[in-house]
Amino acid sequence: MPSLLELARACEASYKTEPKLSGWTTLHEYGPRSSGFFGVLFRRQLDNGTLENILAYRGTEGLLSVDMLSNRDILRGRMVRQFPDALASLRDAIEKAGPQVDLYITGHSLGGGLAALCSVDKWRRSKGARKTPRNPPSSLRIRHDSHITTQNQYSPVRA
Repeated sequence: MPSLLELARACEASYKTEPKLSGWTTLHEYGPRSSGFFGVLFRRQLDNGTLENILAYRGTEGLLSVDMLSNRDILRGRMVRQFPDALASLRDAIEKAGPQVDLYITGHSLGGGLAALCSVDKWRRSKGARKTPRNPPSSLRIRHDSHITTQNQYSPVRA
């Protein structure tokens, strides 16, 4: 399982022109889209052969960016215009991860909100899935076999 620091570094890397994360391979970049959305998928193989993926969502890039329209959506209680792109990237990342591979979704600022929205959507659509809240903020662990682990600000709990 990636550490909180690795998840934070993945978020930081999502702001780079060429996202790179030490010890991880960059599998795919999602965007930038016309909505302002940008995400990046990283993968690493552990010593025991287990594959792990991190999908990191970029947050607001500046006060004059198109991202501010999504921030305004949040303030007005509307659907965030970047959500469809974020959800599409999550679905693609799940497909790219393949069966029995862990996928962690995280984001910074606006990206963290999108990660949380996507985790709720994925959780709602996964009937009978196992959910486990943990400490790292705005991240979600997904297994292709419908096992989901949400990680947020609550203590570990098994559902």
